[in-house]
Amino acid sequence: MHGTTQRIPREVFLQVEQPTLIPLPAQRYESSVFVERKVNAYGHIAYGQNFYSVPYQYAGESLTLKVSDSLLRVYKDQQEVALHTLHLGNGEFITQDSHKPPYKQYKSKEHYQQKAQQLGDSVAAFLEALQLHQPHHWRDMINGIYALSKSYEANTVNLACQRALAYGAYSYLAVKNICQKGLCQLETDQALPEGLGGFGQPLNLGSSAESYIIPHGVPTC
Repeated sequence: MHGTTQRIPREVFLQVEQPTLIPLPAQRYESSVFVERKVNAYGHIAYGQNFYSVPYQYAGESLTLKVSDSLLRVYKDQQEVALHTLHLGNGEFITQDSHKPPYKQYKSKEHYQQKAQQLGDSVAAFLEALQLHQPHHWRDMINGIYALSKSYEANTVNLACQRALAYGAYSYLAVKNICQKGLCQLETDQALPEGLGGFGQPLNLGSSAESYIIPHGVPTC
């Protein structure tokens, strides 16, 4: 018996209080922190010693961050534009591929193969050679070759890749030089010394490997 109410507390709870209680929420309530951050030139905002990506279009703008115990949300004019899991490291760049400009977004090998085939069989073969001989840089190189098609006809780029393949010159610069100098007609009776692959040569043959890529006296296209 309670000395003041003159009632038994357990009975009051079971008969009066318990029927009025409602269930707790299924998820724990999280309090949030709101802060303003400016997007840097690389398309990231800084928070908690780390950098989180936002869509590249917002570079240079000030955005609102809503940060909870586990999530970081980014808003522009009350519209959510990015969502990240909060990172506990230091100095890390947390980047979503979809936030990058289209030309920087990851693309599958099939995408590059289809695009190469549109320019010609030799471009497609050159892509395969780059993937074999330049495993860490082939994407940048083949993108450079694709860009050449904006200044030169597709057939010219295709023939330039054919010529570079014949000389084992597996690089974007080799194809670019052939296009620039108009030397896309392949001379099958001239070839590089075996095993050079466009990156070296005997010292007694001169100082420039370009002499293998563009021999003197070869007809221009």
